[in-house]
Parts: sequence; structure tokens; C-alpha cells
Amino acid sequence: MSSLPASLNPHVNQAVTLLAAIAGAFLMAQTPVPAPWLTGAMLGAALAGVRWPVANVGPTFRDFSFLLAGLSLGCAVRPETLRAFADYPVSLALLLFGVVLTIIFSTMALMRFFGWSRTDAIFASAPGALSTVLILASTEGADLRRVIVVQLTRLFALVACLPSIMIASGIVTSAGFVPAGEPMTALETAEIFAIGIAASLIAQWGRFPSPWFMGPMLAAAFLTGSGTMTDLFPNALATTGFVMIGAFIGVRFHGLKAQEIAALFPAAALSLIITVVTAFSLALITHWLAQIPTGEALIAFAPGGLEAMTVLAFALHLDPVYIGAHHLARFLMIGFGLPLLIRVWPGLFGINRKTSESASQ
Repeated sequence: MSSLPASLNPHVNQAVTLLAAIAGAFLMAQTPVPAPWLTGAMLGAALAGVRWPVANVGPTFRDFSFLLAGLSLGCAVRPETLRAFADYPVSLALLLFGVVLTIIFSTMALMRFFGWSRTDAIFASAPGALSTVLILASTEGADLRRVIVVQLTRLFALVACLPSIMIASGIVTSAGFVPAGEPMTALETAEIFAIGIAASLIAQWGRFPSPWFMGPMLAAAFLTGSGTMTDLFPNALATTGFVMIGAFIGVRFHGLKAQEIAALFPAAALSLIITVVTAFSLALITHWLAQIPTGEALIAFAPGGLEAMTVLAFALHLDPVYIGAHHLARFLMIGFGLPLLIRVWPGLFGINRKTSESASQ
């Protein structure tokens, strides 16, 4: 079965991707699967790439989806949510320790069992911060195909499977974090959009990570967390943000050949197992030491993207502030730490880049 033409207007391709995401979200919403608008959109957009490989989303689509998601998550914060900050030091320390362990264990496994170069293995093993990892990997000469498959396999598995596992096991129930309040009026919605856009531009100017997501979320969280604003972000707009984030994740599988994915899947699966076992073991330790609810600890330590995991927290009625803080900490650690790891510890794993590359040929 031949694919559709690749020469169509990119706006048409983006529209097809979005329609596929909406269709997937709608179908998933008819099932008992948790977070259906996010997971369904992700699956729909990913499957669209099989028949429409040139479909993609541009920066405007991406930034607007992040803006919606950031505002909806930030507006869910209430003054009582901020009391959890007293528990953050222990939890954050364990998280950052887990990031180091994950990179070391996964990197060693990829090099030993699959003959990957040190550079490829390190960037593929970084748990989260996908956009930053891909940018750094491209500047360091890593094999982006390897990095993308391992990273997206991890993200896809977490977003698609983790909610169902947590619901089925009873870890997450409807008694979790549910913000109270009335929906915003049209005027309040316009005001929060203006504030969110201004915060995004300031965060972008300050080179903040994920500025169109973190800027609006922090600004909205400040307003609602301080009690200045008490109403909730409109549910229809929040759902739209979930669908668009799902489309943004799913579209990243476009352009990858089935043969490439199949050949790299064993390495991706091994890295996923190492990463998940390490992260969730430390999450359970955090639950025990810091008295953090199990569901919140698992999502906070889950090695997925900042935006996807924070949106997933909201969809599962978990505290987005606690979880967002941890994923931001991981984001910053990976962004600043990976270039240092590549340059300062070239012999850390007892094998150099040239030797490993020769072994893989």
C-alpha cells in the first residue's frame, strides 16, 4: 500500500496530523483507559505517520499547545498545594541520584551488549528532556536515529501504559488531587491568556527551558497558589491542550522506518527496563522516606518528558506542582550535565568512543 503524496502543503499535513490526533482521542475517550485525550491523541498522531510520513507540527502549533497545557496545569494549583514544598529536598535529592544511576546503568548496558558508542549510549539513556537531549546529541555527533528510538520508546510506553497500570493497581483513585473552583469567565480567560503569553515571552527571553509551557504554568500557579485568582481554567481548553500535546508527542515518530525501529527495539527495551526499574525503585523509597503519595512519587520519578508527565499528572488528579518541580529539576540537570559528562569523563565507562564505534560496525 503506497503512502500519500509527500509534496502537499505543510499546513495540510499539520491539519491531517491534528485530525488524526482528535480522532484517536475521541475513540480512546469511549474506553475506560485513563487520560484518554492525551494517550488517544498520541496514538492517533503516531499512526497517521504510517500513511502520511511528511505530516508534522510547526513551532506555532507546538507553542500554543504548550501554552494551553501550562495554563490549565498552573490554574489547578491552590494555596494548600504549596505546602508540599517542605518535602521536596529529600525527594529531589533522590530524583537527581536516580538520574545519575539511570544514565550509568543504561549506558553501560547499551555499550556492553549492543556495542554502542559512549556518546550514543549516554544521550539515549538520559531520562527525559527529549528536546534538549536531541539538540545536544546533534551537536556532539551522536547517531540521532538510535537516540530517537530509545527515547521515544520510553516516552511512548510511559504515556500509553503507566496510567492504566496505576489505575488497575489501585495506586491512583478519584480521591486524588482535584482542584476546586468555578470555571473562568470569558474575561478571566482572556486575562489569563494575556498573562500566559507575556510569561512565555519573558521565559523565552531568559532562555528558560520549555518557555511556552513553564512560563504560563508558573505565572498561573502564582496567581492561583497565592489566592489572587480562584477560578479554574475552562475544561474545554484544557482538553484541547491535552490533545495537542498528544499530537506533538505522537508526531515525533514520523520519518522513522519500521525496519529501523525493529532493529533498535531490543536496545530500547533494555534501556526502558533499566530506567523504569531504577526510577520507580527510588520513587518507592521516596514514598517511604518523605511520605509522598505513591502515585505522585511514581509520576514525578517517571523518566518521561516534562510536559507529558506534568499533563499526565493533571489527568490522573495528582499534584502538578510537586510533579512539575521534579521534572523541571531533571530537565535542568540533564541540560547542564550531559555536555559535562561527555567532555570531563571520557573514560568513565572503561571504553572510548572510537573502540565502541569499531565494535558496532
